[in-house]
This record gives sequence, C-alpha cells and structure tokens, in this order.
Amino acid sequence: MGKTAAGPGAEPDWRVTQAILAIARRWPGYAQLAWGLVRDPRIPASARRWVVGAGLYNLSPLDPIPGVIDDYAVLLLAIRKALRAAPEEVRREHLARARSSEAQIDQDLHEMRRIAGHVTRRAAWGVWAGLRFATGVSVELGRQLLVGAARAARPRRSAPGGSPKEETIP
Repeated sequence: MGKTAAGPGAEPDWRVTQAILAIARRWPGYAQLAWGLVRDPRIPASARRWVVGAGLYNLSPLDPIPGVIDDYAVLLLAIRKALRAAPEEVRREHLARARSSEAQIDQDLHEMRRIAGHVTRRAAWGVWAGLRFATGVSVELGRQLLVGAARAARPRRSAPGGSPKEETIP
C-alpha cells in the first residue's frame, strides 16, 4: 500500500477531530474549575494570577497564535499550576466540584500536544505541496516564455502552397 497524501505514518483527520471534540466537551467544566480557583482565597495569589492571565489570553481579540488548541492548553496549564499550588484538600474539593481530575487534565494536555503535532505536520505538507505547485507553474511559464522568444527571433517561413510550415524549435 502507498503513502497517504499527508505522508507516512500520518494520523487520520477524523481521529484528531474526535480528540478535539472530546476535549471541547470538557471545556465548560474547566471554565468552572478556573473560575472557582480564581475566587478561592485559599489558592496562592500568584497561582490565581496565572489563571486570570490564561483567561484573559482566551478572551483577548488579539491572538498571537490563532486557534483553539493553544487557548485550551494555556488555560489547562494555568489550572494545573494553580491546583499544584493549592493545599491537597482544596485541590480535591475543586476537582470534585468540576467533576474532573489531575489525570484528566494531564491527559487532555497530552492530547493537545498530539493534535498540535498533527496540525503542524498537515500545515507543513500543505506548504510543501504549494511550493511544488508553484515551482511547476514557474517552470511551465519559463518554458512558454522561451518558446515565445525563440519564435519571435525565428519567424515561421511559408511553405510552397501558401500554408505556413510547422517548425519545431530545438
């Protein structure tokens, strides 16, 4: 069997889509968890600032890296940082309220890294295919220009009988 269009070992797009949708379904719980962590005075202020910064990054219309994967990852990294800074009982309380776990957060971060790798590979393949196409078009345009210049330099001669003689240009 031959290579796929995305290259050898490429993951099917539908699996990536399923992973994104699974993470997106957990997003409301993560937003609730973030809000609870920001409002809880038992969480160190420095850790709460990370969550606030991640929330502002997610809501900002100026997005240095367009897409949702980085937005999710930034918020989850801030949530994980805040949870690790919290006392154990506070951490358990917030995770139970959000119906989540640290293992789920780590798993979602791992999935986001995998998705980002897939997207990066697909984008690189698209750039490569575009460059190949542009190169082919450029070569053909160059060939057409050379043929046109050669024909202009050596006009066709008329054959006996009035019809132009077809010439091939070496």
